[in-house]
Amino acid sequence: MTRRDARSIGPRLAAICRDYFAVAIAELEALHMQAEGTEHVPKIDDLPARERQIVERAIGGAHAALAAIAAGKFKSTIPALTGLLDRAKALELLSRTDPAMAPALLNGASDLVGDLASKFGSSHRDQAVSASSQTSGSTSQSNDLVEKDKTRNRQTKTKMMPTFSQAAGRYLSKHREDGKMGEKDVRRYEKILNAFTRLYGDRPIDQYETDDLDDFLDLIENVPLYTDLSKITLDERGEFVVPPASHVKTLSAASIVSTLAPIRSVMSSECRKLRITDPFAPVRYDRPKANAPYRPLKVDVINQAIHLGVERRNLLSSLMIPLSILTARRIGLLCYLNASWLEKTGDYYIVRPTREVDLPNGEGRVPVKTDESLMAFALHQYLVERGIVQFMNETSFLFPDILTTENPAAAASKRMNRILRSAGAGGRAVGETFHSIRTRAITHYRRHVPDAVRIQAGHAAADVHESYDWAEVTPELVPRVATCPLPEGISFDPIGAWDFSVLKKLAADEPRKQTFTGYRRGVR
Repeated sequence: MTRRDARSIGPRLAAICRDYFAVAIAELEALHMQAEGTEHVPKIDDLPARERQIVERAIGGAHAALAAIAAGKFKSTIPALTGLLDRAKALELLSRTDPAMAPALLNGASDLVGDLASKFGSSHRDQAVSASSQTSGSTSQSNDLVEKDKTRNRQTKTKMMPTFSQAAGRYLSKHREDGKMGEKDVRRYEKILNAFTRLYGDRPIDQYETDDLDDFLDLIENVPLYTDLSKITLDERGEFVVPPASHVKTLSAASIVSTLAPIRSVMSSECRKLRITDPFAPVRYDRPKANAPYRPLKVDVINQAIHLGVERRNLLSSLMIPLSILTARRIGLLCYLNASWLEKTGDYYIVRPTREVDLPNGEGRVPVKTDESLMAFALHQYLVERGIVQFMNETSFLFPDILTTENPAAAASKRMNRILRSAGAGGRAVGETFHSIRTRAITHYRRHVPDAVRIQAGHAAADVHESYDWAEVTPELVPRVATCPLPEGISFDPIGAWDFSVLKKLAADEPRKQTFTGYRRGVR
């Protein structure tokens, strides 16, 4: 805000304060006249001492603020007046629409003037206090100053800035015309922009401040889920009144960001056109780390998920949970499990992943988190007995259906997490997702083959000495991992009798797609 802007806002703020308190005085006098049954011209001297003190202090504070602004008595920064102006407008509106509320608004008005005086330092606060000794002539003097302010404002010729609502209207019209945003999203943006304008005033673009969006961010961080922003109002103290809600949860981090998005976009777009500084640019929302660490899923949840997966009658839903438990590997890598990775060592098999794989439509890239994810691991005999090695030797990939999606790893994770939630998992907020199965698998292998668990899970060595010892899966470790006891309590009964013929039938029953987008693009 420039010095000129502050000087134009100051008189308006002072005029609104004086105008409001004139209404308050008249209403208070009218109440006293009704109580006494007499008729006389309202005078400030007739008010009770407490109310008279508040009114005098308010008028004095407005005068002191106006005088300081007119004299240009600023220190290093321009005082933030726009928020105070909105509060004064709210008080004035309430007093005019419901005069009976005027006496109850005096405390809120007193706080407003205290904040107003604090913007000008202690010397100006002292002026406000000394001004409170004015007599009943203060009211008539206030009316004269109001008229002078109005005349001065009419004579002032300044460049007209577009208001926020005008900028928002152009922004929404543009998106409706270019068709890049659906009508549903446009209406949602419109609702958010209207709510912001109603709560913070429809002011010229250059009269908004960083505190406005910061305050709005504080509001939406604390409102209950599904709150209608259009139903939020302001009380007599200028505080937000949020309607009661049946939900105790608040908005998610993603919802908060999407609520701020249209306000940020309108302001930044308009400021670029006007070549002025965007006041909302400094506002940052730090996403809270609300998600709990991954933790092992309960045994009954896993068992129920295995049953639900088999009922879906497709390979990925049926086999991914047992596969994850017995390999301890991430789901993104398991999506690309194929025959070219298999290597026989004696009577057992190891899997040696590669960063690239040959797909029907070209070369694909396997999503790996670290280089250690490419370390070879043992394939449990239980999986071999179910026929997956024979199946891959015939079809190449174990899960060809999921590779037809845009992002196989994400699609598989979404599908399996949906099954887990149906089985009773709590979801990401409490650390119960498909990745939690890997946590249980690592815990299981650490109990039975502690010297092989790191390489089986594909984790980095704790120090350089450990990397020398465990740089590669050894022939001695493979049998121990491949024949490791199954986890206690987990029932693989739904696939206990499966063999190659069952896998082949499931693959034949899956719907086929003609395109292989996932094959072409891999995972970014």
